[in-house]
Amino acid sequence: MWWACWVILAARSNGLLRAATNGDVAKLRRVILATPLVELDLDGALAAAAASAKVNAMAFLLDSGAADLDRALLAAAMRDHVSAVRFLLSPDRVVPASNLRDAQTVASSTGALNTEWILTMCMHERGR
Repeated sequence: MWWACWVILAARSNGLLRAATNGDVAKLRRVILATPLVELDLDGALAAAAASAKVNAMAFLLDSGAADLDRALLAAAMRDHVSAVRFLLSPDRVVPASNLRDAQTVASSTGALNTEWILTMCMHERGR
């Protein structure tokens, strides 16, 4: 019987990640409302949305309790998603992503030139 619980949890998590990757905010809302919060990986969904540059989904996940902006920044930087990187670094955030050096290294090693440039300028502006 333990496997039945695992299958249900995996299906919910898969639905959350799929909705985040597709930027489907309505489905994200349905999955989050139908699932106990302890069973959801909101930070993983945030990283999936960032990896697909789905900024509206990212905003919804942050409002829903996702908090790992640094992981999301790495996912966005790796794929050269400038809009997602700017969203995560925005000074409008109470606590913007802070792992700029790691994200710059990831962007550099994956050939994400636009993101690497933005991260370099942001580090310069922040005096790092």
